[in-house]
Amino acid sequence: MSNNLKGRTLLLEIFDSGVWKKIGGVKTKSNSRDNPVADATSSSTPGSSNETEACFTGFATETIEASGIPDTRSGAALLAYKVLASLAHNAVPVATLRFSNALEQISGDWIITNWESSGEETDLVAFSCSFQNEGELSYS
Repeated sequence: MSNNLKGRTLLLEIFDSGVWKKIGGVKTKSNSRDNPVADATSSSTPGSSNETEACFTGFATETIEASGIPDTRSGAALLAYKVLASLAHNAVPVATLRFSNALEQISGDWIITNWESSGEETDLVAFSCSFQNEGELSYS
């Protein structure tokens, strides 16, 4: 399901103070999911079948790059956007986020790996961001 998010328009929400708060809409530029494996062989090991089988490392990563506009019509949404923007500048920039549209929803804890905002006036703010997850995600 996650590969279907590329190029989609999604609602972005943040979990703050015990409730989901709407930030606004985002358009995904890219979405990738990686399930890395650890190979037990090297050029110095013999090629028996036991040694050449890859072992799963037990974790997956997902990265979403998006750009969006906060919903400035709502004071609550603007405050939620400001929470996300301030988290992007923390020493540990982690946010619990939910990306959703009529077809799908992904939620979980995301590391904010890139943040850029532009716009001189509050109602003209646009942002570009990248989020990465290496933990549990909920898909529905």
